[in-house]
Amino acid sequence: MKERIGSAIAEKLEAEVNNDPDSQLTRRLMKQSALLSEANMSTIDSFCKKVVMENFKEAEIDPAVRTMDDTEGVIIRKKVIEDLLEAEYERKDDDFINFVEYFARGKSDKVIEELILQLYRFSESLPDKESWFDKELTRQEAAFEGSDFEEVLLGFCMEMLRELRSEAEKFVSLSLSPYGPSQYEEAGSADVALFTSLLQADSFSKLIQLTGEAGFGRLSSKKVADVDEGKKRKWQRTSGMLTKKASTS
Repeated sequence: MKERIGSAIAEKLEAEVNNDPDSQLTRRLMKQSALLSEANMSTIDSFCKKVVMENFKEAEIDPAVRTMDDTEGVIIRKKVIEDLLEAEYERKDDDFINFVEYFARGKSDKVIEELILQLYRFSESLPDKESWFDKELTRQEAAFEGSDFEEVLLGFCMEMLRELRSEAEKFVSLSLSPYGPSQYEEAGSADVALFTSLLQADSFSKLIQLTGEAGFGRLSSKKVADVDEGKKRKWQRTSGMLTKKASTS
């Protein structure tokens, strides 16, 4: 940061010196350039940490406290979400059960956890996330379309669909590779086209409609000579996993 500011000052100073070497702006820029090396610059997070650590007694915190790193943050967020879901499962609230049945049709809570994290990351970008949550939670069901929450939910679904399409494209490449199971290429291409069509949805209701009309391509039973059995088994295994992942997402 200091280097970028120094470069900007130097560039401005050079232009001003050529224009008027004795101007007030020239003298000011020369002074700021000289003072820059002693300037205390940091991000807002680092500045706040410095203030707190310098005043730990007034803040009533342990002077040995430290900020967590990214890895710790991931672990803690995951633990918080798991504890939250466990508590909600014990409560057996109807709204929560409906939420789970709608978004986690498999036995895993991974999709729900990812959705909660997506919502968390979006809210962290807002200037007043508490007010945003209050507003979204009091919306009528009819007001869902066009809301910020629909944007978050649709974005989450689009991200998953892009991942699924990428996997399907790998399967097509495998089927077209030397000694690959070419009889499966048609089904793989159909899956790629399916995910591509779902990615065209511009609203959550449209995505639900398209999903209801969708269907995966069936694997051909036709036998092809000179097929690598290892590639064939890999295609069948991963195709089944892809279908399962898509249906439980």
